[in-house]
Amino acid sequence: RRSKSTFAGPDPREPTPADTAALLAMQALCAEATGHAAVAARGGGGEGVDGSLREAAMSLLAAAAVAEEGVAASPNHAELRLGLTSVYALLGAATAARDAFAPLDVKNIQMDSMIHHVLPIAEGGATPQVTFRVTRFADNLRDEARRDVPDGIVKAYENGIYTKALEFVDFHERLRASHSLAAATVARVRATLRETSCGGGVTVLRETREGKGRPVYAGVPGPVMGALDAAAKACQGLLTHTSGTTANARYNEDLGTNPVWSPPHHGASALAVPDWWTVTSRADLPPGCAVAVAGAHDAGAGGAG
Repeated sequence: RRSKSTFAGPDPREPTPADTAALLAMQALCAEATGHAAVAARGGGGEGVDGSLREAAMSLLAAAAVAEEGVAASPNHAELRLGLTSVYALLGAATAARDAFAPLDVKNIQMDSMIHHVLPIAEGGATPQVTFRVTRFADNLRDEARRDVPDGIVKAYENGIYTKALEFVDFHERLRASHSLAAATVARVRATLRETSCGGGVTVLRETREGKGRPVYAGVPGPVMGALDAAAKACQGLLTHTSGTTANARYNEDLGTNPVWSPPHHGASALAVPDWWTVTSRADLPPGCAVAVAGAHDAGAGGAG
């Protein structure tokens, strides 16, 4: 706080040394929280575990307070915002995490490399509208590429810019097998099925003039059948692009943007936060894994269990 007055009135788009102080404080507090969470995970139950979990939560709350002060002075500081997003997600505050992430205005092509920051929020407690908004940007990216890439390749060849044509081909392949865009599609399908299942009743019998009941959809409402059909088509397309296995997917996520206390997670996005809290040892490497397993539901790099 004392350092902020030294840099009063800077351009909010430019980072200042005061931002670095806030960032370092947040990182130190989150490192402290990580240590407490690891102690709790190894404790196996008891009062000591409860105390470690409380200490971890308090450290995360303090980290959130520091980061909030930092982004209040520098609202465009991406590293602070991504860190604050992660802290709120770990605290179970999905809406606050969404609010912290939204000003970054990540959309379209950026979604291919940044969506791993927001999917754990979208599938971990935020409203369905958050999931639909995020996945709509991913769908827009895929649709725009499908429309523009072929034209770009043709124009590049016509103009004799062959290296540009190769860039378009590589870009098309990058998006065709993109793991992040596939994850967004699956998240949208799940959210659609949940919303459809909760939103309508079931008509089992319909009265006829003769007073007899006629079965309709065998007890499954039309909207749910429609959602299931759309889900099957979307997932079938993913299987076609990746040859039926995630081993053929392209991992375009920019893991260098992850906060230091948030390692890559290779399990379901909805389980990323629970796995952070239940990790027993980040140094354990099962056979075939290139990175530490983050928790009980994380398969590690390469899908090894």
